[in-house]
Amino acid sequence: MNRIMLTGAACVLALTVAACGGSDSGGGGNGGGSYAFVSPNTGNAFHISYECGLVRAAKTAGVKLTVQGSNQFSPDAQIPIINAAVAKKPDALITAATDTKALAGPLQQAKADGTKIVLYDTGLDDKSVAASFVASDNVGGGAQVADALAKELGGKGLVLPIDLAPGVQSTNSRAEGFLRRIKKYPGIKVLKTQYDQITATKDASIVQAALTAHPDLAAIVPTYNDAAIASLPALRSAQKLGKVKVFTFDADPRIVKSIRSGDIAAAATQQPYFQASQTLKQAIAAVDGKPVTKNELIPMIMVTRENVDDRQLASKGFYVRKACS
Repeated sequence: MNRIMLTGAACVLALTVAACGGSDSGGGGNGGGSYAFVSPNTGNAFHISYECGLVRAAKTAGVKLTVQGSNQFSPDAQIPIINAAVAKKPDALITAATDTKALAGPLQQAKADGTKIVLYDTGLDDKSVAASFVASDNVGGGAQVADALAKELGGKGLVLPIDLAPGVQSTNSRAEGFLRRIKKYPGIKVLKTQYDQITATKDASIVQAALTAHPDLAAIVPTYNDAAIASLPALRSAQKLGKVKVFTFDADPRIVKSIRSGDIAAAATQQPYFQASQTLKQAIAAVDGKPVTKNELIPMIMVTRENVDDRQLASKGFYVRKACS
């Protein structure tokens, strides 16, 4: 997640024009069909990167893709944009659900109206709605972080997880994977997970309170990039930056810079461009009436100070902060 927002209209128009390669006739894989993408957060580096991958994949496939999005990660902001997109009767809608329950009704209605629903990153509790769901292996990513953290701490220490909010499938799954795997290390003690509700000041207060109550705190595990970045000033103010280890997710430019400096120990990152190409592949198959993969999980990649300058890694998992055309 990222609280820096884009101004929307000009970006949406530019990307819509750029992605429209092909006519509206025929099957999706032959330059036809209409595909709508609704970003759940137009200011978030992961979703910007995913959008870049999707726009490029649409150009390669020769399909028409329209791009819209919400600049706030919430059901209230996302649902009206989804309703507007599906009112135009696209053959397929690609989006990530900002809530596992709240988005079920609008997406089910879109499905009933004949639009194929393909979800990425965050899905629904009702798995019957989406023709396909393509996401990172968030549970596996959480386990990777747990292993890396345990190695860094020598198998001992007190750890604080910080999550976004209950009902956000992607980050909740990361926390689940972390908490499940960390049980393998009896010397690691884990405090109760705190939720920041996508608020930077909340992250700071969570960290400050934890340091006050637990001066021996060894590490924090924010489950998304913005929470990690918002935690750093509180650690710096307490003169704990670098001493309290930060393990997180999503290699946006700020996270990469902080790994290089040593302020963040490591991050499990998604592969947004590959995820986007796979999502479009499933959407085209669904529109064309061909077999689809119902649930596809893509492994995360660990970024550490040792591999942060690897160019191949960067091309797979590092995020951008400016939308592509």
